Amino acid sequence: MSVSTFVVIARIVLHPGARAAFLPVAAADARDSLAKEAGCIAFNILVPEDDESYRDRAAFDLHLTQPHFHAFERDAEHLMVGKPEINFFGAYSS
Repeated sequence: MSVSTFVVIARIVLHPGARAAFLPVAAADARDSLAKEAGCIAFNILVPEDDESYRDRAAFDLHLTQPHFHAFERDAEHLMVGKPEINFFGAYSS
């Protein structure tokens, strides 16, 4: 299998109440990584909303009703161990 990019998703658990202080620190690391590391082509900070990006929840809900999504569910079910773990995120921008 050949892939064109290497993607890292780091799940970071914060102390209660630390999000407001953490996000600017993470944003600075993201900016510096993009500016100073030629091999870093994207650095997104994802914040749980309570790996697909949609304009809003309504757009995602519409996605779940589409024939191509139902075909994916049918065709991929036997390839997966259990149901997908779904988490919702909003992208933080400083």
